[in-house]
Amino acid sequence: VNFLNGNIKCDANSGLTGWNMSSCTGDLYFFNFNNCGISGAQTISLPFDGALSCSIWLVNTLTNSWTLDISAATGNFGAIRLNNSGISGNIVFPTITMAGAAAIFTLNNAPNVTGLDLSNASGDLQWFDIGTCANLTGALDLTGFTWQNNAIFYCDNNDITSIDHTGTTGGDFDIYDCTNSNITGTHTMGTFTFDPDSSLLFRNNPLLTALNFSNCSGEVRYLHFDRCNISGVVDLTMFNFDTVNAQILCYENSGITGLSFSASATGN
Repeated sequence: VNFLNGNIKCDANSGLTGWNMSSCTGDLYFFNFNNCGISGAQTISLPFDGALSCSIWLVNTLTNSWTLDISAATGNFGAIRLNNSGISGNIVFPTITMAGAAAIFTLNNAPNVTGLDLSNASGDLQWFDIGTCANLTGALDLTGFTWQNNAIFYCDNNDITSIDHTGTTGGDFDIYDCTNSNITGTHTMGTFTFDPDSSLLFRNNPLLTALNFSNCSGEVRYLHFDRCNISGVVDLTMFNFDTVNAQILCYENSGITGLSFSASATGN
């Protein structure tokens, strides 16, 4: 079969355990196997269109543990969704670009995933979620991404040790959540702006020793970095705070000696 911006959709087939694309050629637009009983070793062996906002959806495939070779799936994507899946091992993405309004990448609730390599990925994201992947560990390279307005970022409840945002920019984050992770040493944010009513959460990272917000700006409602190992004075001079019920939690950091605020900071 030869595909030209092809659509492959095989959703809601609990007895379907996989696919075989060895005789296929061309390129793809949609690739959907949601709510299926995928198992074993799977390969997406075709590239995706380089201009359209393509998508891969392999959601709700938790029945079995399975692996995915995605090395051939280059292209331009509006959505890559692998959440609630039995996908396992280290997932290495090829040269992909995330683009389009509300571009989304989700790998949350994938308990068998152990690594994620996005060092060859780039583009513009609005939603990124790799939360609740209990065995996901290592360093996360996100230096290729910029962030859309109202960005949502979840890297909570996993074993990620560092997140590299070097040189990245983003507008108006709503949520940046690294709760219950294994962030180690100093965590440095990109050039990020935060929305009024936003949440910036690092609670329960016992190996986190410092937070560097020097490239950030905006207004935060919830700022939590309790139960970490932070020491010294935490610089918060770049932030204003929400006018209704703003909250800073920094308890159980025995080395913190102070919090520094701008003289013109506002909040309640």
